[in-house]
Amino acid sequence: MHKLRNLSKYINNKKAHRKELYQDAKMVYEAEGRMEAVNKVERFIREWQPKEPKAVKNFITDIDDSLAFYEFDQSLWKFLKSTNPLESYLKEIRRRVRLVDSFRDERSCDTLVFTLVKRYNDHRRKVPLFKKTKFTQFT
Repeated sequence: MHKLRNLSKYINNKKAHRKELYQDAKMVYEAEGRMEAVNKVERFIREWQPKEPKAVKNFITDIDDSLAFYEFDQSLWKFLKSTNPLESYLKEIRRRVRLVDSFRDERSCDTLVFTLVKRYNDHRRKVPLFKKTKFTQFT
């Protein structure tokens, strides 16, 4: 959702266009699927390019990356289309690491972070922060 927040910086005529432009951009992320989202992006470009070219250029930069959440199961979209839950949890991990103040070695720090992430995955989220892979150091 950073794309929507950053859009405001590039609007020339904020008073006349901000609310409507923001609503049209927001509709892209409220589409029922990827194809509908792509159609809404195309419509957004057609409508706003003549009026607000800088805002449109900013919005469509890396738009494919910001629509990647449509490739996952729909039940995950709400979590995946915003980085806020992840940012919030990483802030909590940093807070807890600072409480310890100093670690015996790097592995003890890794163990603490792993434990926090595992606990989060097990108890708080239906969507894990990090999925276990064959490369996961701790098991």
